Amino acid sequence: MIKNILINAFVSLVISIAVVAIGLRYYYTHYEQKLVAVNFDSFLKNQEKLFLLGKITQKQFEQNLERGVAVVKKQPKNALVLDGMDVLRGHVINIK
Repeated sequence: MIKNILINAFVSLVISIAVVAIGLRYYYTHYEQKLVAVNFDSFLKNQEKLFLLGKITQKQFEQNLERGVAVVKKQPKNALVLDGMDVLRGHVINIK
C-alpha cells in the first residue's frame, strides 16, 4: 500500500515537472517579448549618402530600402525592434 502511494506520488511528480517544462518552453518561444536591435539608422544614412554622391541610382536606393525594411519585418511577431543606436550592449543586426 505505501509502495503504491510512493509510486503514484513519484509518477505524478514526474508528469507535473514535464508539463510545466513543456509549458514554459512553449511560452518562451511563442509569447515572451524579445528585444531585437537593428542598425537601421546608420543603414539609412549610408544609403542616403551613397544616393546623394551618385554612387547608386534611385532604383537601387529604393531596392536597398525595401531590403532593409524586409530585415525588420523578418523579425518574429513577439519581438520589439529597437534601433541599434539605442542599444548599449548586446547583439545588433547590421543590414548589409
